[in-house]
Parts: sequence; C-alpha cells; structure tokens
Amino acid sequence: MDSKNTFDDTLGLPLNRVVKFYLCVTGHWVSYGQEPPPKRLKYGRIFGLFICSFVCFMGFTTLNAVKISVDAKNLGAIGNGLVILSTAISMLHKYSIYISQEEGISRLTEWMKSVEKRNRELKLERSPSEVFLRKSLRIFCYGALLSPWMLIVGPLVRGEPYCHRFPFLSDHVQKLITLPLVVITYNVLSWEVAFTATSLLNILVTFRTEVQRLGVEWKEIKFDPSRPREFSEKVKANVEKHVQLCKILKDLKLLNNSMFGYQVFAAILTTCAVIYGGSKYENFIVESTSQVLPVSSASLLEFALICWLGEEITFGLQEFHRDVHLTNWYEAPYDALTSLTIVLEFSKNPIQLTGFTVFTASLRTLIETMRQSFSLYTLLKALT
Repeated sequence: MDSKNTFDDTLGLPLNRVVKFYLCVTGHWVSYGQEPPPKRLKYGRIFGLFICSFVCFMGFTTLNAVKISVDAKNLGAIGNGLVILSTAISMLHKYSIYISQEEGISRLTEWMKSVEKRNRELKLERSPSEVFLRKSLRIFCYGALLSPWMLIVGPLVRGEPYCHRFPFLSDHVQKLITLPLVVITYNVLSWEVAFTATSLLNILVTFRTEVQRLGVEWKEIKFDPSRPREFSEKVKANVEKHVQLCKILKDLKLLNNSMFGYQVFAAILTTCAVIYGGSKYENFIVESTSQVLPVSSASLLEFALICWLGEEITFGLQEFHRDVHLTNWYEAPYDALTSLTIVLEFSKNPIQLTGFTVFTASLRTLIETMRQSFSLYTLLKALT
C-alpha cells in the first residue's frame, strides 16, 4: 500500500516546518480517501477561515491608508494598496477552493506520486522545457515565501509608515500594533498563496508532460502485418493511458476553473498597480522594487505560467487526433480499430482549461489581460 499523501507531494517541492505547521493548523488536508479525517480538521478550518478573514480585513485597511496618501499627494501608495488588497482577497479565494476540493486535490496528488514513481523506475529524463518549468515553479514558490520580508523591511529602513490605517484608533496605538500585525499578515498571506498556487502549477506541469509523452507514444505506433498482436497491445495500452488522463482532467479542470478565474482580475489589478505605482513614485527603482514588485511579480508569474501551460495542454490534447491519423491504422484489421475510433472521437473537439467557465487559460487571455491593465491604468491616471 502506498504511503499517504504529504504537502511536499502536492507541491512538488520541500516545504519548511513553519509553513507545514501553518497548513496543518488551518485545516489543509491531502489524504482524502487514504485515512479518516482527523478530529482537528473541523477546528482547523474554523481557525483557517478566521485567519483568512483577518488577512482580508488587513487588506481593506489599505484603502484608508490610500485615501490619506492621496490627500497628501502621495499617489504612489495607490499601487501598493491595490497589490496588498488583491493578494489578500486571493488568499481567501484560494483557501476556500482548497478546502472545498480536497477530494479532487488528493486524487491529483496520488496520481502525481504514481507518475513520479514510474519515472524513477523507468529512469525517464525530463525534457528541457519541463526542466525550465520546474525551475520556474521553484523560483515562484520560494520567491513568494520571501517577498513579504521585502514589504516588511522596506518601510522600516526608509522610516515610512506601512500602507495600513485602522479606523477609530489613535496614531500612537496604530504605531504599536501595525508592525506585529503586518508581520503576521504578510507571512500568512504568502504561505497560503505560495502553497495553493504552486500546487496547481505542479499539477499542470505534470499533466502537460504526460500529455506530451502520450503524444510521442502515439506517433511511434506502426502496424506491422507480421506482428498484429503487438499493434493491438500498444493501442490498448495507449487507450488506457488516454482514459486515465481524461479522468485526471476532470479534477484538474474543476480546480483550474475555480482558481484561474480570480487570477485574471488579480493580474489586471497588479499589472495596473505596477505601472501606476512606478509612474508616481519619486524614486522608482528603490520604492517600486521594495513595495510593489515583490508581490506583483509572483502574481504575474503565476498567471503567465497558467496561461502557457493551458495553451500547451490544449494543443497537446488536440494533437492526439493528428498523431493517431498519422499512423498506418488503415492497414490494421477492423477489430483493432475500435479503440482508435474511441480516441479519435474524444480528441476531435478541443479541450480547454478555463477560469469561471468564461476565461480560457491561453496566451490570448494573457495578452488581452495586459491590454485591459493598460486601459485601467489610463483610466486611473485620468482620474488622479
């Protein structure tokens, strides 16, 4: 019997103990169906919802700080406020998706473990593109975990206040509580977003690789009249892999549809915040690097990777139809073509990963989102 799933299995990377402790106490669970739910899970999720609500409250306090900054003609703070608020909402969104789709995430994690085990046994090497994507995931995850400290240390070094303003509190009380609350908020926010986003990206990268490998295997199938049984066995094996990918795709589409939808809006806001904040900061290099880019760059990298992977998965699934047609199937006996007919039927229509069933995870969506960001920047610039 395989060992139960771990957070490292879902993430595809080793996590430190602090992040794992946070994931445990806030009700994250990846062993659905492998063991009974622990008794602490219910209380952990209540605590997790409290933490997310608190982080969202901290995000909305940036609106008060932005209003005060605008009155003081410090328009660069608008960009920082937009990024923090957008990321805080993203945390609540990702957490709610994770706890509501734990069954599908557990199945996806178990599938990735089996794929990794098979790759080790067969000593399959990663393609250059997969190596690049894996390194990008590592940069995204660990960069996201380090980014809050740039937001925390930057204002301290420059002697500036944080972009938070609590209502009904005096300036003296605000100075006392802001720093500890900011340290807790920014770190918790980065832990949740980094884990959930990297988990989705890890699943997408693994699925993309499996689609491409199956495409190569379809191309290599050739009917040899002297060995008809070998052709039937290879076709059967590939059809079984195709059916397994279709089952995995069901959970993947649901997870991506839920998580990618908000990411489109977050990408528009963060891109606009980077442009607007950079244009308004007096010292663009120092202030934008420490205030806006740490969080926004991680958000934009996540969005770009999902669009790229969605494009490649859609293309790879469509290629199944062409790859099967390019085999010399017409020389095979009729009884061996039944399985091929099923594959052709399932692969003739394009399968796309979506967000909120409206946005398509594709490079076209990436380009259109950047255009909308510039439109929002133009509007915000005109209003201020």
